[in-house]
Amino acid sequence: METSGSQEQEGVIKYNPNFTKKPLPLEVLSSLHELDHWRNDFYERGLIGNDPLRYGGYDYGNVSQRIDFWHGLFVITASQTGKLETLEPDRHYSIVTGYNPKDNTLSAFGPKKASSEAGTHAGIYAEYPWVQAVLHAHHDGIWDATEQLGIPATRPDVEYGTSEMYREMK
Repeated sequence: METSGSQEQEGVIKYNPNFTKKPLPLEVLSSLHELDHWRNDFYERGLIGNDPLRYGGYDYGNVSQRIDFWHGLFVITASQTGKLETLEPDRHYSIVTGYNPKDNTLSAFGPKKASSEAGTHAGIYAEYPWVQAVLHAHHDGIWDATEQLGIPATRPDVEYGTSEMYREMK
């Protein structure tokens, strides 16, 4: 098991990971077709991806889906997979098994660490039991027009991947 109390490089993971590298269960892998379809659609539209001129060149956007209502488990794209045109479910997804916003610790397992926004997804699933999937996209035009469109938005000073973002999304 790989654990770390320190936060990683800016632009990637800010949560404190409690991560175990191991394969995902076959039943989870076989349930990712629809989620992967939407992730690919968002990638094709530039809503998930990588642009060297944005976000310090780091990947942006991610998707997740609830896989166990009673235990709060969900599967999410792994960290820094936005640049990939297509994902391989057995290599590019992780399962989140717990999140503690008090110390921003995220427990997960899979082939790679979970997305930097996994804590925010955890907050949405915990707060809204009817939500079955979260599609996190980036679109500058929508972001710039949130007030005009009457869309709720996070404050610009709230950093991604933090407990503050978790609270902001609630």
